[in-house]
Amino acid sequence: MMFRQRMWMIPAAHWIGMASAVAAASLVTVDAVSPMWLMAWAVSHLACGVFVSVGLHRYFTHGAFKTSRFWHWVLALGGTLTVQDSALAWAAAHQTHHAHADTPRDTHITTWRYFIRKHYRAVPMEMWRVRQLVKDPAVAFTHRLGAAIIASWVMLLLAVGFVTDTGALPLLFGYLAPLGSAHLIGAIHQVSSHRGGVHDWPLLNWLLPACGEWMHGHHHRRPRDPRLGARWWQGDYGWLFIKMIQR
Repeated sequence: MMFRQRMWMIPAAHWIGMASAVAAASLVTVDAVSPMWLMAWAVSHLACGVFVSVGLHRYFTHGAFKTSRFWHWVLALGGTLTVQDSALAWAAAHQTHHAHADTPRDTHITTWRYFIRKHYRAVPMEMWRVRQLVKDPAVAFTHRLGAAIIASWVMLLLAVGFVTDTGALPLLFGYLAPLGSAHLIGAIHQVSSHRGGVHDWPLLNWLLPACGEWMHGHHHRRPRDPRLGARWWQGDYGWLFIKMIQR
């Protein structure tokens, strides 16, 4: 299991990603690179949202929809690249959050310290979903080789930069900076969504894009619903993706 994702990688990705986001924004601000690179950042940020919200959350953790074997593997690999831990670990932590939300057994940390060190609260985990997923080939593969998959993706983007004579820009704008913005918005969401109750804030799906996750109250009321909100203006672009790949 030497190539497995480790818990320390989550806060490392959070801080490396945010530093990369600052660096990328600075390069555009001083006209060192074309603003067109911001498009790569935006697309990759939205993709991170899909892989977390649609893949790790709705599909692997809640089994909210079915899809083809091809998309099953895509969601498993993409979820790994978001550096949020494997689908197995994510499912255990999130099912425990649902079972014990806003109690001392909740895995989610909702204080400002979560911005400093992203991790789960050390509590007994709900394992029923893990027992369903553990024999799945895609889930087992990405769980066992998560760190190697991430390293391979980084090397691929560096190779693209070398071939196209753009250096580290594909890695910076296509992966690291989007990772930072996705992790930061995810942290804001986790710290704020249970303050004084479980909230639905559809406007924040447009201001801080998180693939519909700001409809958090709807999700806790209907955890198996593949939609996070029933109206287009609630900003659940993950549902559009699900409709494309659902069977």
